[in-house]
Amino acid sequence: MTDYSLAEKSVIGCILIDSRCMDDVRSAIAGPECFALKECAESYAAACRLADEGKPVDPVTVQKASGVSPDFLRCCIEITPTCVYAGCYAASVTEGWTLRQLGQIGEALSRQVLLPSATAMETLNDTRQKLEELASFGHKPERPGDSLSDFLRYRQEVEEGKRRVLRTGFPSLDGILGAFSGGGLYVIGARTSVGKSAFAIALGDMIAARNRRVLYVSMEMTTQEVDARRIAAWSEAIPSYSVLLHGRLTQAQQEDMAATAARLSEHPMQVCAMPRATVSRIAAQARSARAEVVIVDYLGLISGSDGKESEYERVTRASMELKRLAQSMNCVVIALCQINREAEQFEGLPKLSQLRSSGAIEQDADAVVLLHRPQKEADAAEPFTLIVAKNRHGRTGRTQLSWYPAVNRFEDRGCSGLKRWDVKSWK
Repeated sequence: MTDYSLAEKSVIGCILIDSRCMDDVRSAIAGPECFALKECAESYAAACRLADEGKPVDPVTVQKASGVSPDFLRCCIEITPTCVYAGCYAASVTEGWTLRQLGQIGEALSRQVLLPSATAMETLNDTRQKLEELASFGHKPERPGDSLSDFLRYRQEVEEGKRRVLRTGFPSLDGILGAFSGGGLYVIGARTSVGKSAFAIALGDMIAARNRRVLYVSMEMTTQEVDARRIAAWSEAIPSYSVLLHGRLTQAQQEDMAATAARLSEHPMQVCAMPRATVSRIAAQARSARAEVVIVDYLGLISGSDGKESEYERVTRASMELKRLAQSMNCVVIALCQINREAEQFEGLPKLSQLRSSGAIEQDADAVVLLHRPQKEADAAEPFTLIVAKNRHGRTGRTQLSWYPAVNRFEDRGCSGLKRWDVKSWK
């Protein structure tokens, strides 16, 4: 491997000769850890600290703040040819650090594949995650106006219709939530048997019907159970999804079922059953499907890499990794989550604090939508309350849909001023 010690010493020399080089150097070097030489790392850390405190940066102050030998600092000054190329020397330091990190990742990969417990998928995703973190670390910061220019271009694309906004499809919910943001983690929480999966399946089909690629990962139901709900919702002749799973159909119902399945197959929604899924497996499937939306049913069932982790630690890690997946793919991740069992004894609407491992979920989630409905069985439509309890990009509030449990259909009959709508999840 190329020796980058000369570049490291030259960077320190430039700083000591002319502290005005600091801006160019700091824009190219992420931190002291990028230096292989201990003396250079300590000198650079001291110089940055002095600059941040508004103190002079020169051989005397850096030596006193770092404790590095004066002879070493003198050597750095003597070997530095010019301060004009301080930015180039700094870029070489970052290149050397990146190559060393790649070497360490390669060595770790060589050891990992020899472990008896190693699996190809877990190893591949672990290595990909490390490479993505390495690629993002030390990224050169933008100039002050760059991000604003990017935002104006983004707005122009929105106005011209070149950038599609991803909405839930239910106007009353979109009126509160706004829209899904790429790179965002959205949590849907409810007590047991309230209808989390039912709502998530309908939501996935509504999004897919607008030609957005959706991956639905189920850890509780088989693909047959999920698809039975989908077909029942979009069919005109099937009385319930339980009939699709367990009953006999008339000739007319069989023909309608086949026609509905053909229509749903045009929706880019992939259903995947993973009874013991890890975030790594979900990520691999999402990348393979090039998913724009990933729905995970549900958060509490995601397996951890360490069997000794507590439920809180496992859910915390899964929540953090799902957020990282959303950011790395710039997709939307929707994770279902149960509310603590002790909350079931209380009447009334659910609260954000009742989410299992709520501290971690609240921190990572861009928005949290809580679901509530009366615990009763009914043949007619049931009121289905949606509570936006957290919204990083807008306001909170609540709205109500109508739910037809037998066929897994949701209807939004909202009213805003003089505007009315009648939105059906199966249309």
